[in-house]
Amino acid sequence: MVADSRTAERCDMSRPLHVGVVGAGPAGIYVSDTLIRQLRARGEELGIGSAVHIDVIERLPVPFGLVRYGVAPDHPAIKWIMAALEKAVDQPEIQLFTNVAVGASDDGGHADLTVADLLAHEDLVIFATGAIANRPLSIPGHDLPQVHGAAQLVEWYDGYPHENDSSRIHTQTSAQTSVFDPSARSIAVIGGGNVALDITRMLANDPTALLATDIPDHVQQALARSAVQTIHVLVRRGPAQAKFSVQELRQLEKVPNVVLRVDPDDFKLDPQTLKQAHADRETGPMLDELLAIAHRSEQQTQSQSHPASHPARTVWFHFYSSPDAIVAQPSSQTVRVVRIRRTTVSPDGHMTVTDHTREIQVQAVYAAIGYQPSALPGVPFDSERHVLANVDGRIVENEPQHTPIPREYATGWAKRGPVGLIGSTKADAKQTVAHILTDIARDPHRGRDPHVSQALATGNTLEHVLQSRHVAYGDLEGWKRVDAAEREEGQKRGRSRMVITDRERLIRLAEHR
Repeated sequence: MVADSRTAERCDMSRPLHVGVVGAGPAGIYVSDTLIRQLRARGEELGIGSAVHIDVIERLPVPFGLVRYGVAPDHPAIKWIMAALEKAVDQPEIQLFTNVAVGASDDGGHADLTVADLLAHEDLVIFATGAIANRPLSIPGHDLPQVHGAAQLVEWYDGYPHENDSSRIHTQTSAQTSVFDPSARSIAVIGGGNVALDITRMLANDPTALLATDIPDHVQQALARSAVQTIHVLVRRGPAQAKFSVQELRQLEKVPNVVLRVDPDDFKLDPQTLKQAHADRETGPMLDELLAIAHRSEQQTQSQSHPASHPARTVWFHFYSSPDAIVAQPSSQTVRVVRIRRTTVSPDGHMTVTDHTREIQVQAVYAAIGYQPSALPGVPFDSERHVLANVDGRIVENEPQHTPIPREYATGWAKRGPVGLIGSTKADAKQTVAHILTDIARDPHRGRDPHVSQALATGNTLEHVLQSRHVAYGDLEGWKRVDAAEREEGQKRGRSRMVITDRERLIRLAEHR
C-alpha cells in the first residue's frame, strides 16, 4: 500500500497542475496571479509542487471585464488597472482564451464549453464570472420605456460589443441607442453607490471634455445633443450611510460648470451617527466631503442672484428618499415623475419608510441599485444571496449541509456579490487560493485528477477541444492586436484610443493565429 501510494504521488507530480479560470476580469486574473505566486512560494513546502498551467476563459472577445466595460471612460484609474491586469495575464503559466462561452451566454446564445467539459480537462476550476445583470427595480413603473438599469447605460457608453452590434448602433429601436434619450431635461439616478456617481458624472459632463477619453463616437455625439439640465440622485438612506467613495465624489465635484446641491436638512445628524460614520476610515472622509458640499450648497442658495449660481447643469442629492413609483404621462406612457417616500435612519443604519411622499418631475430614470451575479449552468446557485453557492470560495451543494464540491471554487463578485473594489477582489483571491492549497495538500493525488492526467497524456487539452469544435477563440496576442488597432485609430483622431464596438471585428482581430 505504501509503495502504491508513493507511485501514485510520483505520477501526480510529474506534470503541472491544470487550472481553469472562468472569467478574465480583475477577479479571474488576480486569482490566477495569486495562485502562481503562492505555488512558487509554498508549493514545494506543501509537497504539491510549484508548476501550474492556467487556462483563463472569457466569453467576450477581449479580456479585463468590468475594467473595460464597467468603468466610465473618464475614470482616471482605468489605464493603470488595465496595464496591471495585462502584465499579470502575460505570464508563461497562463493561456488566455477569449470569445468562449461557458454554460450559456447572457445573450441567449450557445455554449462553447460546459462545466463538465472543464472538469474533464482541468484539475480544478475557479469561477470568476462577475456580475453584469441589473438588480431588479421592483416598483410600479419600472417597465416604462424610459426606465433603465445602470448596466445598460454603462454598456452603452463603454462600447460593449453586443451581438450584431455594428448593425444596431444607428438603429433607433435598438437597446444600444434607446437607453439614452438626448431630449430628457431632468433625469433621476436611483442609488447611493459608485456606479450611481459614475453615470451621474457621465450625464453631467461636458461632451467635448470626453473627447480626451476613449468614448465611442456615437456615444459622444449623443451626449453632445443632451438637453439635460438637472440630475436627481436618489439615495434611500442618509449621507452617513451612502456607499460611494470619497474619490468618486471628488471626481464628480471636478466636472466643470456643474454644481452639486443638497438639502441642508438632510445633514442634521445626531452625534452618535457622526461618531459611527467617522469610525469607518472610508465612510468618514466621504461624509466630511458631503458636509463640505452641504455648506457650499447653503452659500449658493444665498447668492442665487449672481449669474454664476446658474450653472449649465445641477446635480441634486436627495437623501432619505426611497423611490415608490415611476408615473407616466397617461397619453404617451412616457415618464413624467418619480414619486419618493421619505425615510428615517437610526444610527445603526436601520431604515424605516414613512408615509411622507413627494414627486420630482423627470423624463428618464436610471436604477443603479446594484448588479446581480447570474447563475451558471452546472454550478449550484444561492438564490437568497444571489451568488454561486459557496462557503469562503469553495463551491458547495445547495443544501443546508453546504457540502463542498471537490475541484470547484469561486472568487470575486461571483463569490461575495457585487460589493467592494479592487482591494476586496484581491482579498477574495487570497482566501480562495488558500483553500485550494489546503485541499490539494490533503489530496493523495496532490490535486492532479487521474482522469485529467489520462486526457492530457493523449494531447486532449482544452485548446484541442475548442479547435475540434471550430470555436473562433482569441488569445493574448489577439488582445494585443486589438489594443494596437484601437491605439492606432485613436492617434489618427488625436485621441488616446478609439474603442472598437463591432463584435465581429473584435473577434477577427483577436482570433488565435
